[in-house]
Amino acid sequence: MKVHCPLCRTEFIKQISRNTFLESLLRLLGIYAFRCQVCAHGFVKVVPGLRSRVQRFDHRQYFRLQANVPAIFLSDTSRQRDVVTELSMGGCTLKTDVALLTGSFIQVNLETSDQESPIGIETAMVRTIRPLSVGIEFLEFQPLEKRRLGEYIRGLLLNSPPTLEPSL
Repeated sequence: MKVHCPLCRTEFIKQISRNTFLESLLRLLGIYAFRCQVCAHGFVKVVPGLRSRVQRFDHRQYFRLQANVPAIFLSDTSRQRDVVTELSMGGCTLKTDVALLTGSFIQVNLETSDQESPIGIETAMVRTIRPLSVGIEFLEFQPLEKRRLGEYIRGLLLNSPPTLEPSL
């Protein structure tokens, strides 16, 4: 049985888990939680006979997709042009040598096309710091920018779907 997002009708969804007592009970009844990878809509659906595909350590709501997207990020102290190497509706990995602090807020502009203006994420937070890259969570962006990012993500999914199945 294919599960589709009830909002945008895409089949690129991910089964998610919050590992709560209520969710465990719902799974016994065949009710599972999903997150759309294109429009970011979260929903639950009855899927009889489905076994949970969520691994205990996998707390991500989105598939991370390989990307090579020029990006400009602005922090309180700098404006830097770098490259996004992984991208999802929830965040990205930014390849950079700029020293940022975990928990700091930045603004990100993704240059996905030469013909269109950059996709603007108004507020993002640095979540992880690694040598030469940072993990960024997207917190706030305008609905139009969210839709544009979703369209770009859909293109990435269609051209190279994640190694996990895009739908059930």
